[in-house]
Amino acid sequence: MPGLRRHLRPPVWAAALTVLILACTSLAQPPRPVVETGETTLYLVLRVGPDITEKDIRKTLKQGLDLSGATISGEPSIKPVSSAFFEEFQTLVDRAGPPVVAADDGLSIRVLPSRELMYEIKVPATQVLKKLRVTYQTGGAKEYTPTAPDGKSRLMLVVPGRYAFIPDVDDLPVSYEGEVAELGKDNIPVVKGEWPKGDKYFAVTMRNFRGNRRLMFEVMQDNTKVANPFDSVELGSDLVFAFASLNASAGDPGSNVIGADGTVTISVESIANRSPRRVWVYFPHDEKGVLAAREDFKKFDSEQLPAEIRKNAVGATDPLVFTSKDKPRWIELSAEPTPPGVKPRRFVRAIRTDDIANIVDLYPQLWMLVVWEFDNGKPEAIWVKHAKDDRTYVIEREVAGWQKASLKVPRPKKP
Repeated sequence: MPGLRRHLRPPVWAAALTVLILACTSLAQPPRPVVETGETTLYLVLRVGPDITEKDIRKTLKQGLDLSGATISGEPSIKPVSSAFFEEFQTLVDRAGPPVVAADDGLSIRVLPSRELMYEIKVPATQVLKKLRVTYQTGGAKEYTPTAPDGKSRLMLVVPGRYAFIPDVDDLPVSYEGEVAELGKDNIPVVKGEWPKGDKYFAVTMRNFRGNRRLMFEVMQDNTKVANPFDSVELGSDLVFAFASLNASAGDPGSNVIGADGTVTISVESIANRSPRRVWVYFPHDEKGVLAAREDFKKFDSEQLPAEIRKNAVGATDPLVFTSKDKPRWIELSAEPTPPGVKPRRFVRAIRTDDIANIVDLYPQLWMLVVWEFDNGKPEAIWVKHAKDDRTYVIEREVAGWQKASLKVPRPKKP
């Protein structure tokens, strides 16, 4: 594809040359102590999960600075870079390359080795891409029409059958629809699919840094100090390479039971490698209702969600009697008591009811939303994996053991 190379190669090599000169200069200097006595500039190259945003990265960086006592001038500068840019740094530290992004049948999408985040879209040689509609995670659907390369368009025809697409900055494509014209045919079939996901890459500059670099990155990896820590950080002499995956996995749910007095015990597990202070559950719901509720709460970020929860919440010490007429509310679960220094395995709450038979009849299956919350002086939702959305702050869950326990609940005899 000579045309494609002419369009993309110059920026790639210019970026790589600049970085390699900078890296070689730093390696030629004597190693400096980790504790900085004067001001220096820190450079980070980050590889993060596909759903991580600049806002997420900035939040963890600022928490690391504040809690370690370090300072910089202004805000950290965070710029998206391509996988090719990142691979040049990987070569310096002898790490493996990024995973290959999967492509869909018919209309193929893959990341191009360009300076900025750019995708190549391929169609069969007998077809022409007329329009591309991309649905973004926050920006919704947007439509693009291919143009010749002009430095302004986001969708460009490179050579017949091959297009270059630059997605919106600070947003994540989640799906696409392509109108494709078949040569010699009148119909224009619509090709649909999920947008292929892959890691994202950022270059971070922290100017006039004063403090202890190692302590700062220890804080940023400490799940007891930040809600969504970096998974790994590798320190160099002058350049700092940080390979981060802001990601947590929720374990198996705990057991839930209906007591002989009608008390409903809700139990939710803790999260490995994270330090939640509390858990919130939003119920009662049936399956349809809980999925709709999740869509409503998905729009909030990690700090907005705790504030939204508290608008309709029952705290751990607030009295609560659950009835069949209750509308859904956020209910706080407290950590199970553990020995000093031992993290809790579960968060639990026993909820009194006064009409358990009616509740069971109304909810043959009982569903709830779950949010794990970190709190180091300011509540913040913890990111967890979701079966469909990969990462999210709120997940739906069927109350475990409800159906089995409900069979033992006595019903009043009908006249």
